[in-house]
Amino acid sequence: MSLDELVVAQEGQPDCVLILECSLEEASKRMSSRPGEADSFEQRDLGFHAQVQSRYRRYAEARPQCAALVDADGSPDQVEERLLQTLRDRNLL
Repeated sequence: MSLDELVVAQEGQPDCVLILECSLEEASKRMSSRPGEADSFEQRDLGFHAQVQSRYRRYAEARPQCAALVDADGSPDQVEERLLQTLRDRNLL
């Protein structure tokens, strides 16, 4: 039994988990362009962010029936269209 099954009963599991993934370079650029100081998560090194990305990817790959990786590189409009297409592909929209 996986951690998410232990935390959330089967009948409470989501229909779809959308995981937005962008390149580490793009993520770094976006974080540095935000106003104000970086929070403790954003201040972590690239290696940490690569590990987080890898674990989200493994989560999605282990649950293809309910998790989808969505390319988040590009403009907000492009990412929105990819999200909507993913939902359409899964007959959730």
